[in-house]
Amino acid sequence: MKYHEKLHLFFKAKNLSNKEVAEKMEVSPTMIGRYFMGTAEFSSVFIRKLMIEFPEIDLKYIFSEEKDWAEGLDVCEEPPEAYRMESEEMIDELASIEKKLSIIRAELARKRPIK
Repeated sequence: MKYHEKLHLFFKAKNLSNKEVAEKMEVSPTMIGRYFMGTAEFSSVFIRKLMIEFPEIDLKYIFSEEKDWAEGLDVCEEPPEAYRMESEEMIDELASIEKKLSIIRAELARKRPIK
């Protein structure tokens, strides 16, 4: 099962419509549909928002390609708080990476010849 299918199942298990997910994630329902169909890639901003809005989500499972994992959503019996701490650390790490990327982009833009 691909990550976009696992994510779709996660929201389906929560009885959330594409529109409800879109409102929580602050994107259009069309974009949510594209994410769930696998025709669009998630941005780091979307993943950070996902961790904040749904701290119980197991991103290791969602993005894992392990064939021998259970095809269900409850692959761990740990409480959501265990993931909340990890999610906050991931958010900090993503923010740090985004900051470094913006510096790199600015430097590349500065070096790009003007046509």
